[in-house]
Amino acid sequence: MKTNQRSYIISGISLVVFAILLTIIIRPVDDQLLTIRYDVRGEMPADTNIVIVYLDNEDIQLLGGWPLQRSYYALMIDRIREWGARVIGFDILLDTPSAASPEYDRLMVSVAQRTPLLIMTAYGRQRDADEREDTLPGNLLYPVPKPLYARVYEIVAPFDELTATVGAIGHSNVEGRWGDRIPAFLFTNDRAIAAFGLEVACRYFIISRENGITFKKN
Repeated sequence: MKTNQRSYIISGISLVVFAILLTIIIRPVDDQLLTIRYDVRGEMPADTNIVIVYLDNEDIQLLGGWPLQRSYYALMIDRIREWGARVIGFDILLDTPSAASPEYDRLMVSVAQRTPLLIMTAYGRQRDADEREDTLPGNLLYPVPKPLYARVYEIVAPFDELTATVGAIGHSNVEGRWGDRIPAFLFTNDRAIAAFGLEVACRYFIISRENGITFKKN
């Protein structure tokens, strides 16, 4: 029994040492391959058409901690609009009005009114087909053919006053066994909401929602 345990320990140590040596060997080779690929490809100009604004924990703490005041969001969106952004995607869900600072909600709504292509995020909560209809404005959704045999969702969107003002809404649902995919569309009866990133692209390229969605068999 002791011999078996000693064998297992030796085997484990050998595997760890082998893994470390393999890492030491592979990393320089991988770096060299990346260098070769870069030399072959050559330098490419940076794409300045997309700008991502990301706030990390340190930024959030400097601004007073989470949740941030909605006035920060409103002022940031307004400044980006003034800089000439064609489309602005805002990927933070503001589904309920602020009881503590309703004036900041009004500021968000006023900024959305003068930012025609502001895309806000939402998410779909699965429901039965015979449950209540969604109340999202029809101009924010895509028509779909009937009958539609798919899961039906209740869309949790920004608070009503903001939803009535924004230019578009896209969902941010993550599905799959490992959370490894984002559906292109979520369906709510005879309408659909596009994924957030897809909706940003559609607004940028001025793709009409009126034509709806076409399903093709492979």
